[in-house]
Amino acid sequence: MRRVRRNETAIDAGNPDAMNNLGLLYLRGKCIRRDGDGVSRNAKLARQWFEKAAARGNVQAKQNLRAMRH
Repeated sequence: MRRVRRNETAIDAGNPDAMNNLGLLYLRGKCIRRDGDGVSRNAKLARQWFEKAAARGNVQAKQNLRAMRH
């Protein structure tokens, strides 16, 4: 969860790399704890963060969005 807080601080500053990183955490299920020991993936939130980062010119986020479409 520490990574999430660091990314959120950078996101508040408008950092597209942090937005992409947060999207990756959601996509991989590293953000939200489920029943205390597992994590759930959230592709919808991942896509939203990738879209925000891509809109700010983040190339990796654009690639992540293309990969999600396939």
